[in-house]
Amino acid sequence: YLGIDVPDEGYRYLIINDGRVLSDNLRIAGFNEAWLLRQLRRRELSGPKDVYMMSVSRNGRIELFAREEAAR
Repeated sequence: YLGIDVPDEGYRYLIINDGRVLSDNLRIAGFNEAWLLRQLRRRELSGPKDVYMMSVSRNGRIELFAREEAAR
């Protein structure tokens, strides 16, 4: 439309909502709790409670918004 190629990442799964892990979505997306904790540690977050929202596409692309308290 605007001449910009945007790769189709497919459906995004909501994995963390307001600090709570949505385990069914994590499993359906093809990931597990160990993978999730590695991703959070890479971003210097101690756990799901530090995350406001996290979603992931089937190819593993993550969108994450840390809680303000954790971002300081």
